[in-house]
Amino acid sequence: EGAHIPWDKAIAAIHALKDAGTPILVFEGGEPFLWRDGPHTLNDLVVYARKLFATVAITTNGTVSLNSDADIVWVSLDGLRDQHDRLRSDSFDRVFDNLNRTSHPKVFIHFTMNRENWRDLEALLILLGTVPAVKGTTIQLFYPYGQGEMPLALSPEERREALEYAIGLKD
Repeated sequence: EGAHIPWDKAIAAIHALKDAGTPILVFEGGEPFLWRDGPHTLNDLVVYARKLFATVAITTNGTVSLNSDADIVWVSLDGLRDQHDRLRSDSFDRVFDNLNRTSHPKVFIHFTMNRENWRDLEALLILLGTVPAVKGTTIQLFYPYGQGEMPLALSPEERREALEYAIGLKD
């Protein structure tokens, strides 16, 4: 099946998570908005899951429409245009356009701090302040997953500096 899960297995997985006591369901990717199985789309899974979970969310790269029945949509944005485009295949303009077009009531940015982008955070937050749909930003530290991206990993000292910087912006 590769990266695709058919509708019946997706429903079974949703029920298995509910039975295990999971309070929140987050659809992630690849790009979850691209999921289809026959007539079913991701939004069909979202509608189904909302009957079972307190919160249903989607984490997306933001390159397609962000409109959904999910409670929350997290959009990965990894810096200003030049930085994001280098890290994420020239997608900044599409992402920013979708952020400006969406009517979803709870859109959050998901920013993964790495060695190359963490200093962009303040300017990115200022820019995002001009986008009415964006309600906030969550921050994560980059961790390598063994596919040649180790140079992006922050050293322990850089992690401390980046975190102190982000905390300073919050204050």
